[in-house]
Amino acid sequence: MTTWKKVVVSGSDAQLNSLTSSLAVSASNINVGVPSSNAWQSGLDGSYFNNFTTQTNVSEILRFVAGLLSGSAPNATPNTKTYGSITPTAANTGTGTIAGSIPASHSYATSPTIAYLQTQGFATIGQTLFQSQGTTYNQSYTNTYASVFAGSTTVSSSVDTQLFGLGTIFDANTPNTFYVSGTINWRYEDNASGTSTAVSQSENILSLGVFETNANGLKVGKLTTANPAVIPAAYQDGKFSGIYSSTLYNAGRSSTSVSASGYYNISASIKIASGSSPYSTANTSFTRIFWAPTTNIASAIGNNTISANSTNTVTSASFTSGSISGAPFLTSATYTLSVTGSGIFSPLFASSATVASVAAANLTATGTVTLGLTSGTAALSTAGGAIQTSGLVFNSSNAAKNSGVPAIDDAVRFTNTYTMSGTGRTFAETGATDTNFTIALSALDRSSASSTLSTDTVLVHTPGDFDQPLASGSLNYFGGGTANTTLIEYFTSESFRRTIGTSTALTGLWNKTSRLALGANGALQVKPGFLVNPESTKGYWYSSASYSNADYKWYLREVSTGATSNKSTLTITMAPATSADFVDFSTTTTDKIAIGVIFEAQLPANSLESRTKIFDTIKGAGSYGGTLNNQATGLYDPFSDNIDMVGDFSGATNTSGVLTLTLNNSLGQTINGTYSKVWLLVRYKGTPANSLTQITVATS
Repeated sequence: MTTWKKVVVSGSDAQLNSLTSSLAVSASNINVGVPSSNAWQSGLDGSYFNNFTTQTNVSEILRFVAGLLSGSAPNATPNTKTYGSITPTAANTGTGTIAGSIPASHSYATSPTIAYLQTQGFATIGQTLFQSQGTTYNQSYTNTYASVFAGSTTVSSSVDTQLFGLGTIFDANTPNTFYVSGTINWRYEDNASGTSTAVSQSENILSLGVFETNANGLKVGKLTTANPAVIPAAYQDGKFSGIYSSTLYNAGRSSTSVSASGYYNISASIKIASGSSPYSTANTSFTRIFWAPTTNIASAIGNNTISANSTNTVTSASFTSGSISGAPFLTSATYTLSVTGSGIFSPLFASSATVASVAAANLTATGTVTLGLTSGTAALSTAGGAIQTSGLVFNSSNAAKNSGVPAIDDAVRFTNTYTMSGTGRTFAETGATDTNFTIALSALDRSSASSTLSTDTVLVHTPGDFDQPLASGSLNYFGGGTANTTLIEYFTSESFRRTIGTSTALTGLWNKTSRLALGANGALQVKPGFLVNPESTKGYWYSSASYSNADYKWYLREVSTGATSNKSTLTITMAPATSADFVDFSTTTTDKIAIGVIFEAQLPANSLESRTKIFDTIKGAGSYGGTLNNQATGLYDPFSDNIDMVGDFSGATNTSGVLTLTLNNSLGQTINGTYSKVWLLVRYKGTPANSLTQITVATS
């Protein structure tokens, strides 16, 4: 036993030169004493230390020094965040859908896959598969879990914001073991009614007893002090993430089988502890998803096999006609279609405003020519998974279904009437722009991919139909085009065409329904949009058996210029605008065009001359010198009486088919308020390369 001895030194000048103790010295205070090198209050001017003397107590000086150093020696501080909750992280979250709405009348015989899903409550007629189940996952869905902090803190072992406090440590180099205890529960339902099919549970404890960045999903960190060399760490923090990977459980059903479809429930309960402390209250998470092998199901169901019945019929129902140059043409025509499509609703069908449709198209025309639906319906709508269009869906007993969900074996039938109309034409310079068009039946498969089931080619007019001569071929369509005016000829009518009889009587109206005189010195044909030789390959509705390129053909057109005063210039613009096709009347080259002008002022009744003069526009200012006077019917004269062929304009130019003629009043080339009319006389020999399509007249 230790024996305590007491040493007492007293007196005002008492001194103890030396005291040695192997044990603690307990004193209420001790003077700081006498330094051996630098005395107190020496060299300390201006410093608070200059207040200390040999008599100052040691405790006084130590307290003063502690005050100076306290700001740079903070105590260890804990992370005050807490374990707040858990959050699941899902992986392999791919989703899928199965295109197509479910028709009525499915059974295990027609589709065992669809029938099974109907039995389980996952397939409702008129809806897509799993429509009521919402998002459908179809990959290897997996959940993992991570801790989520609560609260706040001013310190942490790292910049990771999810770290929360795990209490104290008693060894700065070794943490208290971090424990995580988790329970995972699985529940599987293969039906829409919520009845449990299979359940399972798993429990597991994870731990980490070293300071690690991440081990097994756990992390423990040491909260280092500001001066770790002298102040040791006293606290730790941590977290967990990516733990307890949980896949789907269905008691072993194949992931490629339709029977694996259903609701999958995963619930997690996770609690923590540090060292020997008790476990915390568990935090929980619940996940419920719908999962199905959509790719395998879609493959098992298959696609639609859609076809049109072989009994499609298209007939020309009626037509109206007009006539020009003695040849008929269509002014309107109607066509009736009856076509049936099958397989559109089996095994599934597209919910669309145009699940099946019929359209007339592919008619090439000049101008506007349309094929409008005037009776029937253009498209069948199954929007919303039900029949929205009446009169198109028929069951196997041929009874119409105008509403509700179609059955797998229902057919679609269109009976439509189309009418051709518009102001355009199917006439081309040679032949027609088109002699037929198409009426096509199209349908969507369950994936809304469109396919053409049938395409019927319909003749605009079938030769021989409607009491037309079979040998004449097909009628072309003409809707009127641009109307002619007194100054512009579009060859869309014969309102301003005049008969060719005697040269002194030029006002005879042309009968558009009369057949043309053919052969030599016959008539040119106005074919809608063109002036052609009727017996050539460019002719229409006339036989070409007697065609001769040596024959001359004629056309006479009256022009009321509207002049109110004397005009000095006559301009004639030809289209197509080319000079290569034009020759004077004395030129006998085949496949060329000659153009003459007859002036009202020069007609014998007005000029008192003996014969009508035809002024050759291409000869222009040139002169025949009277050599072509008094010409009888033939090369120069289509009339039944004799004429004079002259040129003798005061001036003339021919620029790309634009004829500018300076008038010579002394020869009867007069246009004024009294005699405002002229007549254009057009002569073709053979078949010009470019048929006339327009003539425009102007005066100035």
